[in-house]
Amino acid sequence: MDKIRIKNLRSINDSGYIELKSINIAVGCNSSGKSTFLRTFPLLRQSTEKKTRGPILWSGNTIDFDSFETAVNSIDDNGKEKNIEFLFVLNINNSDRFNVSQDKEQIKIECNVCISKNKVGRGCHTSKYSVNLYGHEIEFIFDEDGTIISCKSEKLTWELKKNDLKYQVTNTDSLLPIFHVDRYLFLNKEQDEKNITSIVFKQLLTIFKGISGSKSDDKTHRLVRNFLSKYRSAEERMHLLKLTRSTSKWKNHFRNEHVPDFDFISGLADLHFVMERSYYVNQEITRVLNGVRYFAPLRTTAQRYYRYQDLSVDEIDSKGDNLGMFLSNINRNKKKQLDEWTKEHFGFVINHDYSGGHVSIFIQNSTTGLQNNIADVGFGYSQVLPIIVQLWSISSGYENSLSRAKRDSYIYVIEQPELHLHPKMQAMIASVFGASISLAKKNDINLKFIIETHSTSIISKLGELTCSGEIEKDSISILLFEEGNGERIRFSKFDDQGFLTDWPIGFLEY
Repeated sequence: MDKIRIKNLRSINDSGYIELKSINIAVGCNSSGKSTFLRTFPLLRQSTEKKTRGPILWSGNTIDFDSFETAVNSIDDNGKEKNIEFLFVLNINNSDRFNVSQDKEQIKIECNVCISKNKVGRGCHTSKYSVNLYGHEIEFIFDEDGTIISCKSEKLTWELKKNDLKYQVTNTDSLLPIFHVDRYLFLNKEQDEKNITSIVFKQLLTIFKGISGSKSDDKTHRLVRNFLSKYRSAEERMHLLKLTRSTSKWKNHFRNEHVPDFDFISGLADLHFVMERSYYVNQEITRVLNGVRYFAPLRTTAQRYYRYQDLSVDEIDSKGDNLGMFLSNINRNKKKQLDEWTKEHFGFVINHDYSGGHVSIFIQNSTTGLQNNIADVGFGYSQVLPIIVQLWSISSGYENSLSRAKRDSYIYVIEQPELHLHPKMQAMIASVFGASISLAKKNDINLKFIIETHSTSIISKLGELTCSGEIEKDSISILLFEEGNGERIRFSKFDDQGFLTDWPIGFLEY
């Protein structure tokens, strides 16, 4: 995910496009939209993890937005209830999924899903979905049942009725609508002929057959299949059609500099691509969001004993409740790596011990060798330990080693990492953010941070690290949420000397 935009969610009227850098710091007054922005990521993750009756699971185990009615940003100036919108800019695979000889070419796709309140009963539904492919935006309108009412763009207009698509089933309960599950997943010829993509395919067959005048259905079918095999720009499509070996009538048609029906043909190809690949686009956003790791602002208090269970734990939960179980799962070799990590950056080692059916966590000073139960070393340690351990788990590749599905990207979302920490420890945490990104890169992992903070120590330390060259200045973005604004978020960044540019005077003062 390169960018995200949020509209009409709680105090955010319109965030504008937010480019996700390696480190994204959200600062601002209370109730300015910072928490809403951060919590959008775990909200979207929990929405993709379970089978839902709508596109968004507003209330889950991690985040509770209650319902659409409480999450939507009130009403507009005309007294009409607003819709909530999420816009994503993604990179997806363009090559044929079953041709291993092709390069893994990536294309950029912009998806905008608009969510409205149901008119009947509780809940919400996807009312509008638009996809922008390099300037060509295709918009779909749905009713509450997921039936497509219309499809339109500057190149196409397609008004539909329910009876026109007797066999069309659009899944609008997924985060992004799924028009068609890939035919290769269910080798069912009859099912393949009864879906919306086959309608577009047949229309192109008719057009191409009329242009060529060919009587061979097989040749025309192969021509259309090749034309639709992957996304191409308008120039690439025209070049392909001109080079296609067909009849003299075909050559004469595409010999002209301006082909009258080409925009329509190209528009149909875009429409087919959007619908045919909808399952994989939703899978891609799901894959990205499943890499979200979230820590709430109030994490669990230190316990002298944690209940032991014979469970495999590969992820620390949002409040750190299962930290004891997570530590007890780490094998000896990986535990040595964790010890080196905490010793290098914080000067201590995390130990654990078993007592009956319980696990105790100890903090051992790496210089003196003295250790104490986590319940006896100060509240700040219980707040920061889950963050430290999860950071190591992600960036070292340890979490990947626990799963068959290897993950190449994570979005690490933290609210107030400075909670109950001395300013010196806050600065140490900032240093570890940079060290985590470097370690993740060594393990071919793309790690991004989204952090809400009120800590000037964290911000100042990041500026110092950019000045020293330990962190690239262009990899950090400061998001300024201004009180009572709710409109497009302002941005700041560090210059070569580590100073913030475009920074409002007194922004963090009292």
